[in-house]
Amino acid sequence: MIVRLECVDDRAASIKVERAAFPTPVEARPVEQVRDEPRSFAPVAEVDGSVVAHVQLSAAWIGDAEVVALTR
Repeated sequence: MIVRLECVDDRAASIKVERAAFPTPVEARPVEQVRDEPRSFAPVAEVDGSVVAHVQLSAAWIGDAEVVALTR
């Protein structure tokens, strides 16, 4: 298994993994909405050249404090 940052070529596979993880496709929408935001990034896990896991992280704020948010 290789864990690395998602690249543009991984996006379709990443969304497929997200949709498989939840009961309806609606849960994958937030990932699609924040993935191009500044300071947003996504690690993926790859096995034999295929993306098998995906986590979307993005900047968020609590008051004036910037934090990292897990998007699901």
